[in-house]
Amino acid sequence: MSLKVESGLSPAIECILFLEKTYSITDDTYPNPSMVTCQSLAEKHGIPVELVEEIAAPVAELEADLLAVLEARQDLWGEMFYPGSSQENRLPWALFFLEQNGSFPPVDLPLRRDLLCMMLNCPEEQVADITDLATLFQVIDRFSCSNQTKWLCARLWQHPEEYFGKYQELIRLVTPIVHEHSAKMAEQCQAATAFVTKTLESDPTFFQRNFGFPSTPLESLHIFPMAINFNGIGVFWEEAIDQDTSFLMMGILRQPLQELISTYCDNSPYLADRLKSIADLRRVEILKLLKNTPMYGQELADLLQLSPATISHHMSFLVSSGFVSVTRKGAKTSYSLHRQNLDSFLQNLRISLL
Repeated sequence: MSLKVESGLSPAIECILFLEKTYSITDDTYPNPSMVTCQSLAEKHGIPVELVEEIAAPVAELEADLLAVLEARQDLWGEMFYPGSSQENRLPWALFFLEQNGSFPPVDLPLRRDLLCMMLNCPEEQVADITDLATLFQVIDRFSCSNQTKWLCARLWQHPEEYFGKYQELIRLVTPIVHEHSAKMAEQCQAATAFVTKTLESDPTFFQRNFGFPSTPLESLHIFPMAINFNGIGVFWEEAIDQDTSFLMMGILRQPLQELISTYCDNSPYLADRLKSIADLRRVEILKLLKNTPMYGQELADLLQLSPATISHHMSFLVSSGFVSVTRKGAKTSYSLHRQNLDSFLQNLRISLL
């Protein structure tokens, strides 16, 4: 079996996904759509949100850099992405598909019809009677799509090369940014595509059985790692084009996140272990003392009227559980509250029990 696998992120895919997630959902923009995904995953699976955000941090950095260059270039993408119509923003994917398959240019009647098929998500026979602008309006008037989409179809019929030019300029604009971040996330990209390749080689029906993918010949698959939709996986193809290529996109963080979710599916051992570590009056008092300021072991011993050895015994539980951090300064040992770990535990406990 021969699979075509991309080693790094595709500037076109990352750009289109980012614009979809940022501008096509509602009238409100999400400068960091990855953070919305992180919060949703954390709430759904009872995972401390900071753990998910830590894994997704490289994607958030990519989003920030894309936003910095794309926000001011709405002239390139504004007509292709509009709020509340995510299912109708199909033009960028149509242009991506045509470019991948070398179908653009030349601009001719079949190409215009192909673009309309992809825009309207309809079979070729429904646009076969379109020969000019007048017949175009007669045909698309029967579709239930929005007026915005109908208007775009008319513009696209008249000036397809204009939109393809904007698309190409848009991709050129983001390419250096995506390539830079792709290099930083090379390990995650390789792991994602390796998982797909290994899975398909060992079980060609895996994705069809588990994700409802169509019966696509594996030799026709073109596999891309993707960052913006980091937890997703999907296959898309265009029936309107006489090509047998399908594109499989694999989120580069899907597997690490699945492992994290599996860990928290049954987090009872984690909670029991942490509760055991503070199930002592003296340890609770130590945590309360460290709430305001780091302290040396001898200071804690004096305040609690305990021996240094007893303090060390209690600290072994608090340090191993991650609730307390240790800093050694010469012969002295300073202890401080690890607020992030303690907050994660409390959040996890609340989600699990309330």
